[in-house]
Amino acid sequence: QIVRNLQYSTRALYIAEAGVEDAIYNLKLNKNWNTGFTNKVFAGETYTVTVTNGFPNPIIIDSVSTVSGSFQKHLRVQVIISGSKPPAIDYWKEI
Repeated sequence: QIVRNLQYSTRALYIAEAGVEDAIYNLKLNKNWNTGFTNKVFAGETYTVTVTNGFPNPIIIDSVSTVSGSFQKHLRVQVIISGSKPPAIDYWKEI
C-alpha cells in the first residue's frame, strides 16, 4: 500500500506539472489567456488549471491533478510573460 501511494503521489505531481506547462504554452500564444482547463485528460488522469492574470504581470497558475480518483497534487506557479522573451518563473511550489 505504501509503494502504491508513493506511485500515485508521484504520478499526481507529474500530471499537475503537465497542467502548468500546458497553461504556460497557452499564455505564450496569448498573454491574455485565462480560460484554464477543467478536468483535462492527460495520460489517463486529469488536471484542472486556473489562471489569474495580473496586470500586466505576474500571472498565477494553479494546477490540481487527480490520479486514481483520490490522489491530488496542487501546484502554484507565478510566471511573467514579456514580449518575445521566454516566460520567467518567479516561483513554483506545491500547495
